[in-house]
Amino acid sequence: LIYILIEHQSTPVMSMGFRILFYMTLIWDRQRQEWQRASLPESEWRFRPIVPILFYTGDRDWDTPLSVTALMEVPQELERFVPSHDTLFLNLPATASEDLTAQEHPFGWIARVLQKEKAPDEAFMNELRQAVARIDQLTTENRVEWQKAIHYLLLLIFHRREPEEHEPLTHIISQSVQDRTKKEE
Repeated sequence: LIYILIEHQSTPVMSMGFRILFYMTLIWDRQRQEWQRASLPESEWRFRPIVPILFYTGDRDWDTPLSVTALMEVPQELERFVPSHDTLFLNLPATASEDLTAQEHPFGWIARVLQKEKAPDEAFMNELRQAVARIDQLTTENRVEWQKAIHYLLLLIFHRREPEEHEPLTHIISQSVQDRTKKEE
């Protein structure tokens, strides 16, 4: 079992390296508590690895290091005593759209729509159409994945776009849902 720790940020935060490390230790501490409650001998404890991912969607450049040492004034000789970890960093605004969809995964198409979140109506609508068309190519065996992707796009529309845009944007999605339902029947 591997934990995936996803942290979403829309603004750079200087203390992010510490926050991620803190969350990781909370996860490990919860595991330790479970083992103690179950009276598992310490020799059998095996902490599970955690892959931290920082998903950044903000407008400003992220130039803040993701380390705990960035928050310290520590001589280089002592840096080895400071806890460290790697964090996968997905800087959505700085990632090429083509790179996001290179694997043809629904998340990539959703990420492309997120990149256009603040774009003018027509640019956002075009990206939404492309994403829905690609997501619609998921097979019926991937119905749950399709549902989650469509649901996320609807939430994005209702929470991040202006109310007057809701009807034309949701129409794109409702047409997809109707077509999908007919296909499956």
